[in-house]
Amino acid sequence: MSSPVPDIRRVYFKALARVTAGLLQSSDRELVDVAARLDASFALLDKRDAGGLPVRVDRNDSGLPILADVIALARDVEARKPPEQSSQRLREEVLDEMLERRRVPRPLQLQQIGRALYEEAAQHALPIFWPEGRSLSPQDEGALQRISWDHWDGGTNRPIFTQAWLHYHEERPFALKVYQETARKFSGSGFTPLAAAIEFDDAVEVIALKRLKRWTLGPFYSPIFMDLPATFEPLFADLPIDDAWMFVWHVDEVISAGTEVSRMMMIGPKRYRETYAVDTTDVLSTERGASASRGHALLSHRAHQKLMAIGGAADTITRGMRIHSLSPDGKLFEDV
Repeated sequence: MSSPVPDIRRVYFKALARVTAGLLQSSDRELVDVAARLDASFALLDKRDAGGLPVRVDRNDSGLPILADVIALARDVEARKPPEQSSQRLREEVLDEMLERRRVPRPLQLQQIGRALYEEAAQHALPIFWPEGRSLSPQDEGALQRISWDHWDGGTNRPIFTQAWLHYHEERPFALKVYQETARKFSGSGFTPLAAAIEFDDAVEVIALKRLKRWTLGPFYSPIFMDLPATFEPLFADLPIDDAWMFVWHVDEVISAGTEVSRMMMIGPKRYRETYAVDTTDVLSTERGASASRGHALLSHRAHQKLMAIGGAADTITRGMRIHSLSPDGKLFEDV
């Protein structure tokens, strides 16, 4: 007897839910905050897909939903439009038809129920991962002010969360609009953390960017949802479909090494510019353009066991990343 064909959509969103459940247990508090918003986004995208609005997955660069679908989700959440019919009413109609006419629900009926469930959930959604900025309101941290924002990179279809710590050389109102425009332009993976830090530092003359920290999440490596290079074959070969995945993220940081002060003329205003250093002794930091960088990989328990079993081939996959494992009952084990 042949095995039933798995529901690939269910496998995908179930795997993403396992990933975010693992990240929610991380010792990195900021990552936990990001994971909570991603979890809410993925859950809504699951409902959106079930409601007849298919979620497209980037098979080349991330294994995650594409930017256009994430933006569409965010707009639905902002609109908070109620469904034309409640999911409860639609389910009652289907049940009546099943009892009276002994019919199984038609695909269109199930899709209508799914759409209503999605629209109801979008009305009351928890904070989601906003693809075009979450918050730029400054928060005081001693002599510095911290701003933070979300960004879904359209080039690689990966979520990016950034924090920046600012110092005011002169007291002026916070230039929110200027920083919003800069965040939209330079938050993507096409700009290294160092390049982004320089742009933010130059955005407002009297505000210095002392530190920038960026979390880039993805890819979600899976032989089902990504077109993978051959190096991954030893890891995923013979693994059950539910366990054949590895989720990667990077944390990059740029820290000011000092402030240069200059004047165009003797009586002109002072100009301030931060200088930043890249750790050229560290291959990953140099490659990513940051003062410090660290890669992380989360694997299912079975995938982690397979990683340990393949020996030297594992190094070509993880490249010095910190490895974290998710047990079959969903418990996170860090730095295994």
